Amino acid sequence: MSKKKVGRNDPCICGSRKKYRHCCGKSRVVNSNGINPNFELDVLHHQLQTFAFENYGDKIKEQSQLFEHPSIKGNSELVDIYFTGLTLWIITKLKFLENKQTILELFYHIVVAKLSPNVKQLFSRWMKSNPSIYEVISVPEGSEEGFVELRDLLTNRRYSIPFRVGDEYIKGSFVVGALVPFAGFYSFLLTIIKLYGHNNIGIHELVNRFSKKKGGLSAQFPEFLAEALLLGVHNEENNPLYEQVAQTFADHMVENDVDDAVILQGLDLWKKFCEKEKPSFKKAEPYAAALEYYVQKNLLGNDEVTQSTVAKEYDASVSSMSTNYRKLTNMIETETVE
Repeated sequence: MSKKKVGRNDPCICGSRKKYRHCCGKSRVVNSNGINPNFELDVLHHQLQTFAFENYGDKIKEQSQLFEHPSIKGNSELVDIYFTGLTLWIITKLKFLENKQTILELFYHIVVAKLSPNVKQLFSRWMKSNPSIYEVISVPEGSEEGFVELRDLLTNRRYSIPFRVGDEYIKGSFVVGALVPFAGFYSFLLTIIKLYGHNNIGIHELVNRFSKKKGGLSAQFPEFLAEALLLGVHNEENNPLYEQVAQTFADHMVENDVDDAVILQGLDLWKKFCEKEKPSFKKAEPYAAALEYYVQKNLLGNDEVTQSTVAKEYDASVSSMSTNYRKLTNMIETETVE
């Protein structure tokens, strides 16, 4: 088995096109003192990724093609996110290898004889982990290291996962992934998908519907994931750029340590604007910049912020951003009058 190291800034080996530290590397834990099994589990996590993609990369791709979803076809960003989540499901849940094994099960049988008792006990529970959707209940204040608290929408069970500087979680938003146990906490296996600006009622209705299907959400995961991603698209034509605006805006605001409640207010404003105006555009950045400028000026009371500064952060033209800002403002003023 290869033990090749992946640098924090290298492309992630899961194929997501993100840096390793922003993708699968997020679930790495601090080295232990030799007694805590977390260091060994962390190494196993890395080795599982290497084992899967170096030995079964072509087969994973073949299986992925069997689950292509027509509703998101043609949108490169949604397709990339969808196949990243699908890869997690294929490695951990799809029994397509000889003897009806998953890649995770095969890897476990290869390494189990070399594991210490504590590590073996924890690692064996990874086989039973199912992908699910979680609500972010709390995030450490001031972006300090600590723990993020999550609630599984399927079971209502709560989990604590490590939070480190640079992590991006928004209280009240949703994340999709598979949690596995470490010593003293849980961590996401392989990857995590974050859903920003998704309607709370819509998410709960989706979870309720899939939980009643044969095999539950885990067995129906490809269809569930596609529909969950599409919930973030807010117009009748399922314009994927609407979700891209929400995602871009949320990412920038999180990086600037803006309060989660304010970010969600901005996302709600964008949702209402899309539902009412159904805007047509080709680039997400000018609208995301306009949305941040409105939030900075009107929700945060930041009188020092300028349109040129915000536009530069989003690599958008000032004129386009200014035009979009007026559209947002007009919609809000119209709603106030009504």
